[in-house]
Amino acid sequence: MNPLTKRISVVVLAAAMLGGTAAFAFSDISQDPAQTKIESLRKDGVLSGMDGDRFAPKEVLTYDQGIRLLVKGLDLSLAHISFIKAPKASDYYTHVPDDAWYAEDFIIAQHNGLELPQDVDPSSQLTREQFAVLLNKAIQQKGNFAVIELFNILEDEDAIDPAASGSIQTLLNMRVIKLEKAQFRPKAGITRSEAADWLYEARAFVASHTGGAPSSEPSTPAGTPGAVPGATPVPGVTAAPPEDTPLVWSEAAVSLEKAADGVNKALVTIQVPHPGYGAVITGIEFTGDKEAVIRYRLTPPDPDMMYPMVVSKVELQTYVSSEYTSVTAQQVK
Repeated sequence: MNPLTKRISVVVLAAAMLGGTAAFAFSDISQDPAQTKIESLRKDGVLSGMDGDRFAPKEVLTYDQGIRLLVKGLDLSLAHISFIKAPKASDYYTHVPDDAWYAEDFIIAQHNGLELPQDVDPSSQLTREQFAVLLNKAIQQKGNFAVIELFNILEDEDAIDPAASGSIQTLLNMRVIKLEKAQFRPKAGITRSEAADWLYEARAFVASHTGGAPSSEPSTPAGTPGAVPGATPVPGVTAAPPEDTPLVWSEAAVSLEKAADGVNKALVTIQVPHPGYGAVITGIEFTGDKEAVIRYRLTPPDPDMMYPMVVSKVELQTYVSSEYTSVTAQQVK
C-alpha cells in the first residue's frame, strides 16, 4: 500500500468508526460488559467499527469520535438555527479543517451548547470527566429535565475538576453513569466501550422522559428521578399543570458576544415560574434597520413530574450577523 492510499484508508476508517450502520456483529466485544448496548447502538445506526468487524472497545475515545457519537446518538442538529451565511468549522475552531469528516459535527456541537474550546485538538483523547460534561450538555439540549438533587459521595472527589463536578453528579442521579467502588476516575481516558455505555443510558433516559422509545430496555430501573410513585406531596412542590393549561408569559433578556468575524452569539435568558418549563427558538425576524427579534416558545412542564415552586431561568442561544446591533427576544404561542 503506497503512502497516499494508506492515508486515505485511515481517513475513511476514522470517519466510519462512529457513524453509519454496519451489517455485521463486532468480533471483539464478546467479553465486554457493554456488549449488548454496543450492539444495540450499532443496530440503531449510531456507531460502527474501527475497521472490518472490530469495534476496539478498550481504545480511548478521541474528541472527533466523541463529538460524532454525541451528535449522532442524541440527534443534535442545526434545524433550530437560522443562519445569515453557511457556517464553517474554521469560523469557530483553529484546528478543525472545513473539509474534515467530523467538521459538521463540530459545527453542530458549537450550536448545541457543547462549548468546545476554540483551540480544541480533534485527535486528542477525552477523559471521563470531559466526556461527562459534554454528555450532560448534550442531554440538556433534549429537554429541561427535573432530576432529584442527591449528592453522591465519591472517594476521588478531590481529583475532579470543580467545573465537571455538577455534570457528574447529574449523570449519576439520572442513572446514566455508575461509580466503580465509589470512584469515578475523572482523569482516566474514557474508552469507546464506556462512552457507548453512557450514551446508551443517556438515550434511554431522554426517551423515557420525552415519550420516545429507546432501541431496547435500559439496564437501569425505569422511573422518573425525583418523583416517587405513591409519595406524599411535599410542601413547596407542585405537580405540573395538565397539558391544556395555558402557558404563562415570560420575560426574556438578550446578551451578545462575538462568536466569529461578522457573527455574534445571542444568549437568551428567560425567566419562568419553576424548573418544569423549557423553551425553544422558533425563528428570527430581521428588519431593515439593523434590528433582529428572536421568537421563542415556552414548552410545558411534564404533567407527571413534581417541581419546586421556585422562579427559574432557561437559556437559549443562536447566532446573528454582527450587523444587527439591536437584538431582542419575544415569546410566541
